[in-house]
Amino acid sequence: MRRRSPGFTLIEIAVAISILGVGVVTLQQVYQGSLRLQNRAGRQSMAVFRARAAIDRLLAEPLKERGDCQTADSYKVCSKVALAGPEDGGGENADDPGFSESDLRLYALEVDVTWQDGGADKTYEIRTLRAAAAPED
Repeated sequence: MRRRSPGFTLIEIAVAISILGVGVVTLQQVYQGSLRLQNRAGRQSMAVFRARAAIDRLLAEPLKERGDCQTADSYKVCSKVALAGPEDGGGENADDPGFSESDLRLYALEVDVTWQDGGADKTYEIRTLRAAAAPED
């Protein structure tokens, strides 16, 4: 009778390497997925930052009806200022009793930031209302 020598057979080593390979591939996929999510979250955070900066500029400067778009670093920032209407929740500016006796007007401010994400356009939007003096003509 032959004595079995201590150690592993070739089949046992092949099975162990296969299991290890599956584990390494799985960990690599999880790591790559987390990097993609981090990249996507970073782009979205930058869009929110740009939208907040644009709405802050609109709130700080004298208002007049306008709309414009700017593109920088693959982010398109469009801002719009218009007299608020019923669809904005502001009522009719001219007929509203609260505004008819003053020179204040209610303006709707809107900022849209658009960027590419995974082959599709993503958009982040901020809207607000602001009461301001009517522009002098």
